[in-house]
Amino acid sequence: MNQIVTDLGISNDSARTIPALAWIFLGERLDRLRLLALVVGLTGIAVLAAPVFTGGINPLGILFPMIAAVSWAAGSVYQKSHPIEADRVTMTGYQLLLASAISAVGFAVSGEILPTQLSPRVAWAIAYHVIGATAMAYWLWFTLLNRVSVGAASLTTFAIPVVGVIGAMVLVGERPSLADYAGFAAVIAAAGIAMWAARPKPG
Repeated sequence: MNQIVTDLGISNDSARTIPALAWIFLGERLDRLRLLALVVGLTGIAVLAAPVFTGGINPLGILFPMIAAVSWAAGSVYQKSHPIEADRVTMTGYQLLLASAISAVGFAVSGEILPTQLSPRVAWAIAYHVIGATAMAYWLWFTLLNRVSVGAASLTTFAIPVVGVIGAMVLVGERPSLADYAGFAAVIAAAGIAMWAARPKPG
């Protein structure tokens, strides 16, 4: 379970990186509630990522998620500073098309081969990943960036490790440790604080 939890915690590095980049390049500042959400969320992610410091974790399994998270954070800040005046669905389609081309290059370089056939279960999993977990997720993210500050939007990503680990429990049969549950509790609390901070102000 440690590898899954650690990878999910590290891959959520964007939740830490985006507010810093937004402060540096966009001048965005977090109010007290959002700052509290950031601190509580970072504490939870630190607990989830603790196996990094105990050894036994493949360094590449840490490095690549970190690169992906920082790249995504930088792209989100750039998108906020240079918004594209286009339909969100169209913009999402073009960005995913570009990402697919880059992925195809990595696919060819790594020597991977396509399977000759897919079971219905695998086909449904791929369809969910492409449509729900990627296309819809990016469309929702771009819509969120258009409505709130990039720092505030990043706080919603604290729920990612929790959702990922729950999925691992249901689909793979993994079982978190007590420390993992403590990390989940902190992350969920951070998401709740962030949602409370984003509530409409009366009047």
